[in-house]
Amino acid sequence: CIETDLIRRFEQLFRSTFAALVVAAALFASYHSYQGSGGVISAAALGLVYGAVFCVFRRLWPLAVGHAIQDFISLAMLER
Repeated sequence: CIETDLIRRFEQLFRSTFAALVVAAALFASYHSYQGSGGVISAAALGLVYGAVFCVFRRLWPLAVGHAIQDFISLAMLER
């Protein structure tokens, strides 16, 4: 996962988990700019949440489970 790799590398560079998380989430959000400002804000928020979960657990499986739940809910909302 690109964001988790960025967080690890930025932690080395900045010597701060918080700074690494914020910069990685900002970069993650920036490449969603084609979705407009709403997409950037959503991506930034999710990047911070998923990035924080990664910083706490240092595992990808909680992110995969969370993303699967998010996708399931989004699909269920489309079916209505």
